[in-house]
Amino acid sequence: MYFKDYLEKFKNKKINIYIDMDGVVADYDVVNFKSEKDKDDAYLNKRPIMSSINVLKEISTMDNITMYILSCTKKDSQKEGKVIWLSKYMNFIKKENINLFSREEKDYLKSALIKKEFLESHYNKDEINIIIDDSHDVLKEIEHSGLGIIPLHISSILD
Repeated sequence: MYFKDYLEKFKNKKINIYIDMDGVVADYDVVNFKSEKDKDDAYLNKRPIMSSINVLKEISTMDNITMYILSCTKKDSQKEGKVIWLSKYMNFIKKENINLFSREEKDYLKSALIKKEFLESHYNKDEINIIIDDSHDVLKEIEHSGLGIIPLHISSILD
């Protein structure tokens, strides 16, 4: 497994992995996005991307790995749907490691900036920190932030 081999080079260090949801572990339905994005229950029926989930589940058993969810919604009322979805498909991630933000509560700030602000105040600079996302905006924002967090596109973890 390519991603597991990649992590091996950090085997003597603590690794924190921050995982986006939409397009990484749950289907990002572009066709129905406009009609679904405002619904409070939009997340409940999202198709899980099992290839990603299975890789992350296997990685989660490594002693030096801590996994976090770092995801945004459009509205406050949609966060509960993501929590329910995660408990169904990704129950190997601790509830206290789920970080969900709505763009509504952040004055519709871009997701990339919301995630960068969170990481600036929560990551441990003495450990290896990785963010896995499908958004090039998020990955570029983290890469140019100077935080030293490793940005990986979802394609990097799949074989």
